[in-house]
Amino acid sequence: LYDPMMSVQSLRSLLQRKQTDLEKEKAHHLGNIEATELAIQEAEAKLAEPNLNQADDIFKSTFVQLHTSDLVVKDLEKYYTALEKAIQSYHQEKIQRINELIAEYWRQTYRGSDIDSIEIRAEDEVN
Repeated sequence: LYDPMMSVQSLRSLLQRKQTDLEKEKAHHLGNIEATELAIQEAEAKLAEPNLNQADDIFKSTFVQLHTSDLVVKDLEKYYTALEKAIQSYHQEKIQRINELIAEYWRQTYRGSDIDSIEIRAEDEVN
C-alpha cells in the first residue's frame, strides 16, 4: 500500500481513492441499515393489526371449538351405536312375541297337516 519511494502526489491520489472506496462502502451499509429499519417498522405495523394482534386468542378459541366438536362427534357415535342396538333388541323381542302369537293362532285355526307353523323373520340389513 504505502511505498516510501512514492511521491506525495501519488500518495495523495491513493489515499483519495481509498477514501472514496470507504465512503461508498459506508453509504452501502447505511442503505442496508435504512432498509432493515424500514422492514422492522413494516413488521411492527403488521403485528399491530387487529387480526394478527388477536391471533393467539382466535387460535385458542378455534382450537377449543374443534376439540369440543370432536368430543361431541365421538359421543354421538356412541349414542348412535347404543340406540341402534336397543332398536334391534326391541325389534327382535317384538318379532318373537308376534311369532309366538302367530304359532298359537295357527295351531288353533289351521286343521291341515302339511304346514306345522308359520313365522316372521327379520334379517339384518347389509349396508
